[in-house]
Amino acid sequence: MAVETTSNLRVLKAVVILLGVAILAAVVAIVVTIVQRAGQVVVDSEPASTAPAAFGDQRVAIPAGAQVVGTTASDDRLVVRVRLGDGSERLIVFDLNSGQRLGAFHLEPAVR
Repeated sequence: MAVETTSNLRVLKAVVILLGVAILAAVVAIVVTIVQRAGQVVVDSEPASTAPAAFGDQRVAIPAGAQVVGTTASDDRLVVRVRLGDGSERLIVFDLNSGQRLGAFHLEPAVR
């Protein structure tokens, strides 16, 4: 029985040492992976800010007798407020990237 116990202890010691080495190897692999991923440079495919493309001089025709009474610009839109000769107003919307007219809103008094 003593021989069997000594044999079991040797097997147990070998298993413990083998598992300890396996755990150590796994920890080293994890640390190496973390260090490699942390050192990678992430390249952004798009620039941080995109400047509008130049679209040259644009001529905008407004109706005869109309006046520009205000403008408002956002990131990529320009809204021009125009007062027409009959007193009504129109909002004309332009794309700042291309200079193209996108459309207009005709402001009319509500009918009661």
